[in-house]
Formats: sequence, structure tokens, C-alpha cells
Amino acid sequence: MKAVITRSMVVGNDAGETEQFVPSTADQPYVEVSEAVFGRLKRAGAAGLYVEVAQADEVEGDDLSKLSKADLVAYAAERSIAIDATATKAVILEAILAAVPAE
Repeated sequence: MKAVITRSMVVGNDAGETEQFVPSTADQPYVEVSEAVFGRLKRAGAAGLYVEVAQADEVEGDDLSKLSKADLVAYAAERSIAIDATATKAVILEAILAAVPAE
């Protein structure tokens, strides 16, 4: 499954080894992980599901506030909007809304 990494984290992979994940960027907006690894990352507050461009394009304005922090990070990465992935959801949302022209 595709996951957006919101903060650096080391978790056990499916082979029982530790694996380091770094925050997603515009160049690499997601990583492919198993459901088990995604579950570990999500429980640690370090990942969210990747939002495909087609889905994200349908979400605008007030609907952005309904996205999770990880989804907002992915949305920003897809549009090359500079944000701090470690910031709060409110700060990230504010940065996105400031960067996206009003329709």
C-alpha cells in the first residue's frame, strides 16, 4: 500500500528487521509498504494513506479540512507546496490554503 511518511521513524518490517522511514517529499511523495508496516507507522503517528492526484484534485476549499494531516502532507507534496511535515494539521492546512489560488 502507498503511505505518506509524516515524520522520521524506525519500525520493524515484515522480515523482522528494523527499517528507517523519512518524511515524504515532493520528489518521493509516498513509499510502498505492507499493511502490517503501515499499521506500525500509523500507530506511531508517522504515516497516513497516500491520496492519489485524481482524488486530491476533487478536494478543495473547506473540504481540505476534512483530510487527515498525512493526507494534507501528500496533497502539498503533489503540488510542490512547501510545508513543514512536523507542523500541526492547522498550520499545514493554512499553508496549503495560502498557496492555492481561490476558485
